[in-house]
Amino acid sequence: MSLTMKDTEKVSLTAAAADATGAPDTTAVIAFAGSDDTVATVSDNHDGTAVVTGRGAGAMTVTATATDVDGHTATSAPFGVVITPGDAASVGITPGTPVAQ
Repeated sequence: MSLTMKDTEKVSLTAAAADATGAPDTTAVIAFAGSDDTVATVSDNHDGTAVVTGRGAGAMTVTATATDVDGHTATSAPFGVVITPGDAASVGITPGTPVAQ
């Protein structure tokens, strides 16, 4: 997955958890994390969504980790974010594959 955005832009991300059979797990708690706050901040809304805010030119990654009621976790593949200077332009998002831990 990847996203290209401007340093003046905010973009909302959504994650959903699934159990081992692929069925939605609506009881899982999802937490978002970013790798470099100087490039973009990740504000976790604690409801399966987060807002990425561009701060400066560069590249970073965002991951979403789901924890089920039994304490099992699964982390998404890193979601690449590239920040370019200037006014907002377009955003492209492509789906990725969750990675179990």
